[in-house]
Amino acid sequence: MNQIILLRQTLKPLLGWHGARLNFLALFLIALIRVKTINLVELATGFRSKAKTESNYKRLKRFFRNFDLDYTVIAKAIVTLMDIPQPWAVISNEEPSLQTLWQYDLRFRVEELFLDSKSGAFELEESRIRDSKSLERLYLVVALALLFATTQGMAVQIQGLRTQVDPHWKGGLSYLKIGLRWLIMSSP
Repeated sequence: MNQIILLRQTLKPLLGWHGARLNFLALFLIALIRVKTINLVELATGFRSKAKTESNYKRLKRFFRNFDLDYTVIAKAIVTLMDIPQPWAVISNEEPSLQTLWQYDLRFRVEELFLDSKSGAFELEESRIRDSKSLERLYLVVALALLFATTQGMAVQIQGLRTQVDPHWKGGLSYLKIGLRWLIMSSP
């Protein structure tokens, strides 16, 4: 199945967005996986649509400048996609409080996102974005791309297809890297 259609069908019930917005997000995620950079000029070349690269670049700039995201909805969508069972627990030697949970939440998001992103997945250091709201949008899309690629990598492993993208699989590619290779290999 076409990856863009798969993404739209997966995200629609979770996000409740209209078709054009879902289509843009799906195109954005697939382009990010294809070009493996968040440099907007290069990212605009990765869109597989009838629009010109210049139009895609303008769409990306508008997204980062104007688009409002409901982070609670996105967080619930990610948890649903990852099929994380409840209840959740945070075990800490810190005094239990909302502040402690907030600090752990922030730490986990930053450390995990940078670990995967700086490992060559999307070249986060290439971003010229300085506006905090735009950076939040960027990290959200990168997080969704990381999740999509990682789940694809897990599916490839489960289906016994890993050697198609990792012939020397004893080298230990992560599910993220397996998924990225699979998605790039299967892109038209």
